[in-house]
Amino acid sequence: MLRKLKQKPIITILSSFAKDVIVNDEGRILKTQNGGPAFFIKNVFEAEKVPHRLICGRKIEVEILLNNKGEARRLKKSPVCGKPGKVVTKNALLSTIANEWPFELRDYSGRIFIDVQGFVRDWRSFGKKKKILIFKNYAPFCVKATSEELKYLPRRFIHDQKKRCLIITRGKKGSEIFYKNRAFHFHPRAVINSPHTIGAGDTFFASFVCEFIRTTDIKQSGIYATENVLKFLRVLKKLTYHIFI
Repeated sequence: MLRKLKQKPIITILSSFAKDVIVNDEGRILKTQNGGPAFFIKNVFEAEKVPHRLICGRKIEVEILLNNKGEARRLKKSPVCGKPGKVVTKNALLSTIANEWPFELRDYSGRIFIDVQGFVRDWRSFGKKKKILIFKNYAPFCVKATSEELKYLPRRFIHDQKKRCLIITRGKKGSEIFYKNRAFHFHPRAVINSPHTIGAGDTFFASFVCEFIRTTDIKQSGIYATENVLKFLRVLKKLTYHIFI
């Protein structure tokens, strides 16, 4: 009987799993669930059947405050910094909860896709953010940020990143992607009002990366990611209908 050979990974994912403890303004626990960017990114890559290598450290406990303003995260203690080692795949995806992985992958010459969410997050406080230092000679292939997170990146870095690939997500309004200084706008076909959107940003970014690796078509990748996150939110709404703020 012939054994099916495992496909060689074409991307390395550096991310973290979490135990999400969702609380309301009074501190009452609404739900405890598996989470962290690695959880949602892994689900997408497995569903898309894209060969990947996932590197993750110790599971991190995250408290998520859920109210009518949205979601805000904090950690009870500083996360342990990871040591990624040598990344040999042609593509890499970096998405953190806080500062547990380094922003710069030294001696890596492949395409790196970075979600800045964890790097601008002040892990000690609900919703508070901080500016981050961007290395002058470091030029990631693709950076993803929300419109709010973008305020914490240096203006020069944003300007230069638009020459490569910069993804700006705007919640229900969709997203804007700058690629080689051209702007592309993506609007969802419907608006899904779910009790929360935990995992939506990770699902969008992972879907974009999967499709871009397959096609290198920026427009098709944006459309695909927009459709995938819409499906994710529909399922999420059904699963979380019982959570009331």
